[in-house]
Amino acid sequence: MRLLTFCLVLLIISSALVLGGCGGSGSGPASISGFVYDAGTRLPISGISVVVPSRAETVTDTNGFFLLSGTGGGSVSVAGTGYLTQTMSIPPGSGDIYLGGIYLVPAPLSGYGNITGTITEAGLVAQGAVVTCAGRTSYTDSAGKYTLYNVLAGFQTVVARNPSKGTGGSANVSVSSLTTSTSNIQMTTMPPPPPVT
Repeated sequence: MRLLTFCLVLLIISSALVLGGCGGSGSGPASISGFVYDAGTRLPISGISVVVPSRAETVTDTNGFFLLSGTGGGSVSVAGTGYLTQTMSIPPGSGDIYLGGIYLVPAPLSGYGNITGTITEAGLVAQGAVVTCAGRTSYTDSAGKYTLYNVLAGFQTVVARNPSKGTGGSANVSVSSLTTSTSNIQMTTMPPPPPVT
């Protein structure tokens, strides 16, 4: 009877050790996922290569989403044509690892520059304002900041609008090749559009 009890105790302990090694902070199987966006437009990018060196690779879908099967720890490289490659670390462990949103910066082009700044409205930062200039579009983040990448060099006009409130504003800025200019805009109430004739 004692021998049977001893064997049962050993079986329970060994089972607990095996199960304990399958979860938590071990290096077991993991699913690594996230989304890839354009840093300027904040829109998802499809066809972006996502690689965990020597372990797994995939490309983003039409929603910018990617899913890799692998293990935690190490790093992931995110790259695509026209963008600067970004490398970020993967938390160690197993299970589902969500990396969140990864924002790729467009590669700089000669003859073009960037414009960045803060959009405010009634003295407060304006989140989600639409900012346009020379065919480029960006949206402000929670801090009211925006960046327009690869705007044609020269004198340009930056326009910011909040369509839901009917507010907007603009500013002139000089853009130089391969440099970043700053343009902050305070939006005010805009007159209604002229009637359609």
